[in-house]
Amino acid sequence: RVKSVVERSLPQFAAALRKTVPDESSFPEDPQEYYNAVAETLKSVTKCIRGQGRYVIAAFPEEMKELKGHIDVIGREINSMNGTFRPALEKTARIDAVSKSYERCRDIAERHGALLEENIRIEKEIGDSEPALSEIERSISELKDSSEYGNYEAAIAGKTAAGEELVRIADSLHLITANLGNVLRKVSYAAEKDGAKELVKDIARFEAALNAYDLSAEEKEDASEIETLWSPLYSAVAGYVRDNPSFIKTKSEERLLTDDGALISEISGLRKSYAAQKQSLSEHVLKIESSDAAKRLAELSSRRTELKENLERSKNTIASNKDAVAGLEAEYPSACEKLTEALSNLKGKPVQLENLPQLPQ
Repeated sequence: RVKSVVERSLPQFAAALRKTVPDESSFPEDPQEYYNAVAETLKSVTKCIRGQGRYVIAAFPEEMKELKGHIDVIGREINSMNGTFRPALEKTARIDAVSKSYERCRDIAERHGALLEENIRIEKEIGDSEPALSEIERSISELKDSSEYGNYEAAIAGKTAAGEELVRIADSLHLITANLGNVLRKVSYAAEKDGAKELVKDIARFEAALNAYDLSAEEKEDASEIETLWSPLYSAVAGYVRDNPSFIKTKSEERLLTDDGALISEISGLRKSYAAQKQSLSEHVLKIESSDAAKRLAELSSRRTELKENLERSKNTIASNKDAVAGLEAEYPSACEKLTEALSNLKGKPVQLENLPQLPQ
């Protein structure tokens, strides 16, 4: 059994031990780093013996005992080095503390100076920008008082009015269609009861044409297509209305059936008014789009917005920098005090720093 264990475990233990112990040339030359590397190697070897080595002890008790003895010797030697390294390490730590304290004082002073310089630069930029902003405001005011800009505003008002009038005219046509539709539905119902199928079809065709009539269609200069359908239809519709006065409920419905030309006259009038307002709208849009005053105002307004945003950012930066400067000024005495303490610890006696740089105000 021992032989079996040795055959399996000894090669593994030897390989693990060789892997754990590096070549001497690979150890660092720096004393502190060398010490740390040797200590870590010793820990690894000890761990290896307690791990893989425990299977080998039964076969090689004396050899493993001797190996442990060598490790103990090395361990004692490493421990003896502590007396040499500890003072050096402690001094290095004190030097590092001085270095860090000094760097913090230097960083505070440099950051403090940089913030003050940045504020001086930004304040100069603000001083240059504010007159430029005032000049833009003056130019905008003068432009808005000019006759050219007055024409531009008039064109905008004209465009709005023309657009509103187009909507009103379209609504008027819809109202005519609805009013006449109320009467025609009653006539169509009566005609269907009388068996006048052709009249019912003619009314349906006319209503479809009236509902589809588009005031904005450029090819329609009048209501001729409506008139073509309405003229032969009017007499029959008017006859049913005369025989059934209750078919008329409003003055608007009555007005449309006064004679065969009333409806066509109203639609033609709406068509002409629509065309006139559409032309007016186009003219106003052209004036607006070609207005140099509007283009100049847009440029000035854009520049004014940009300047205002830049000024706002600059003022916010100055305020933020002032807060940061105040914080650094509050921290600086404490940082200098820590530097003094660090130097005192390094020297082993109280020290007093003179001619420390004062933060500029």
